[in-house]
Amino acid sequence: MSTGRVLFVGCGPGAADLLTLRAVRALELADVIIWSPSLIARDAVTAHARPDSEIVEWPPATQRDIEAVYDRARAEDLVVVRLKGGDPMLFGAMGADLAAVRDRGLACEIVPGVSAVGASAAALGREIA
Repeated sequence: MSTGRVLFVGCGPGAADLLTLRAVRALELADVIIWSPSLIARDAVTAHARPDSEIVEWPPATQRDIEAVYDRARAEDLVVVRLKGGDPMLFGAMGADLAAVRDRGLACEIVPGVSAVGASAAALGREIA
């Protein structure tokens, strides 16, 4: 049985200092990080990643390419971090990724991130009520 796993990590609204402690810990563990420049600066990711972590940039990687990374995780017992904007479970388009991971029998964890809604309210100094 594979010990490979996938962590879906919310990287907040894009500011490096809004990464949660759990997000940082996940990046420190990762063998492979699936990252998009539209989410957070590469330097914010590599500052916490191991020097030997592989970074897969999406795009140009396709969903099929990402699923190939999940296959490698299963075969090679890798820890994969799939970065998502804000909080993965709030408009994170998680359906295809969760199905792909579960279909492969991989363990997965969802690491919440600071949502854009919460960050916006904080920046404006206005409560959401």
